[in-house]
Amino acid sequence: MAQANTSPAQTYKQRVRWYEEHGEMTTSDAQGAVNAEIIQGKFKPVFDPHYPLDSLPPFKTTTSTAHTAGPWRSTYSEPLGYGVEAVDGIQAIALIHTNGIHAAEANARLIAAAPELLEVCKLMETCLSERVRTMDEQKAFQFARIVISKAEGNA
Repeated sequence: MAQANTSPAQTYKQRVRWYEEHGEMTTSDAQGAVNAEIIQGKFKPVFDPHYPLDSLPPFKTTTSTAHTAGPWRSTYSEPLGYGVEAVDGIQAIALIHTNGIHAAEANARLIAAAPELLEVCKLMETCLSERVRTMDEQKAFQFARIVISKAEGNA
């Protein structure tokens, strides 16, 4: 594998393109390599306002944790109702019991997003730890730490 360019001012798209050109990788493999660098704290992309966020690849959780690895998805089946399962369809995560079908569906979607939300909190914590300047950034940094501790059972 090619040694990644260590230029501090690259967007996500530029980093992927670099891997495609120098690492002779497919776009999917290059995106995976960049995602791994972000999770490991080796690369912090510069925000590109012209690069739509919905064009980023699906995010797979890679952090080693005690919970079932993500991604998860919400499901519906009769007569059980709404639930959450691992995307591989093998492991059930939760069965939602609540009054109201709309609340059950919303709760299932929120729970299904949990692994990705935890990863995002960890990435935000890493990014903010090096550049907290404003009161809002300080609040976001502290909140991310609290949520990560709670999710990992340390709160």
